[in-house]
Amino acid sequence: MKVIKATPLLNWLLNESKRINFIYGSAGSGKSMQTAIYFVKKLYEEKDIRILVTRKTTPSLRLTAYKLVLEILDKYFTGTYEHNKSEMIITHRNNEMIFKGLDDSAKIRSMDINYAWLNEVTEFQKEDYSQVLLRLRRQNSNGINQLVMDTNPISIFHWTYTDIYTSPDSSIAKHKSTWKDNPFLDQTYIDELQKLTGNYRKIFLEGEFGMLEGLIFTNYKIYDKVYDTIKDYCYGLDFGYVHKSSLVKILFLESGKFIADELLAEPGLTNSQLINRIKEIIPSNDQAPIYCDSAEPARINELYENNLNVNKAQKDIKTGLDYCIQNLQGVTATSVNLLKELRMYSFQKNRMDELMPEPIKKFDDSICAMRYGAYTHSLTGNRYSYVLPFSFR
Repeated sequence: MKVIKATPLLNWLLNESKRINFIYGSAGSGKSMQTAIYFVKKLYEEKDIRILVTRKTTPSLRLTAYKLVLEILDKYFTGTYEHNKSEMIITHRNNEMIFKGLDDSAKIRSMDINYAWLNEVTEFQKEDYSQVLLRLRRQNSNGINQLVMDTNPISIFHWTYTDIYTSPDSSIAKHKSTWKDNPFLDQTYIDELQKLTGNYRKIFLEGEFGMLEGLIFTNYKIYDKVYDTIKDYCYGLDFGYVHKSSLVKILFLESGKFIADELLAEPGLTNSQLINRIKEIIPSNDQAPIYCDSAEPARINELYENNLNVNKAQKDIKTGLDYCIQNLQGVTATSVNLLKELRMYSFQKNRMDELMPEPIKKFDDSICAMRYGAYTHSLTGNRYSYVLPFSFR
């Protein structure tokens, strides 16, 4: 018999939740998994319901909540549901679970729903939240209509803090969960969390709202599709194991600026597994350079012996970061981990609480990969002679 792994958060959702539910807390607390289980349970146990699951963009939704729900269904409920892949709708009997990105809140203005899940709610504007709340108007014989939103509590200046967390509204329930509430968490991951300091420790270990200052990347676009003419491209690779191994494709535009596309961000990969994943991602006839962390010569050599066009990256952090700040035009919406890092990446402070020019070296795996590729390739002057018209996914 297969048993679903539940944490105290699921029990809270089942017994203490209200019309509006705000789930916040540390990394590794299982917020998304338990929320996904909660709504799958409703899909199978209630009657005539419509559930909306959303993130700010459809590509990020596909890679996170949508994928998570499908993994739960495939593991525990194989053959008992219908799946419209093109519309991203899951049906069980007369119940629907609809997955839709909310890059334009007009997409749901004609929709009536019983339940909504705003995954990674800090990505949304308050208007998005208000629009979803207005759609919770469908008749529900099972009980009250509900909205559930989850997040790491990034900043006290965000609307989720000022309008939800500090709100006295009795229809809002709030639940904090931390890594301590997740008995299924890997010890190595816990050890990494406990190394955090400052605001990162407060947010990602303790699950409390922080006050991020000195953000490094503040001006970039998010692309669902890229229609610009791509003049050149390369790859950046940051090695990891406990941390994520990250592969980022750098697309250089005619303007000289670049767009970053995260292709891989995955922890726990051995070098042989990483090689296989890269070969799955990059076609064998693609010989664009891959710029790697030069502190890992043995790993670079193994990639080279497996016919990957790897090169040592220029690792000067300050000049490389300056280059990226000036030239990063945008990031693809599918770059879920990179976007999360960019929203958090900030400068260090000294003992007098003054900002310094060095970044905090935490949660930067894909940022490092981006910097290796973009900055190192900019120094080579070795641009390809052909021009690629690029239409993205």
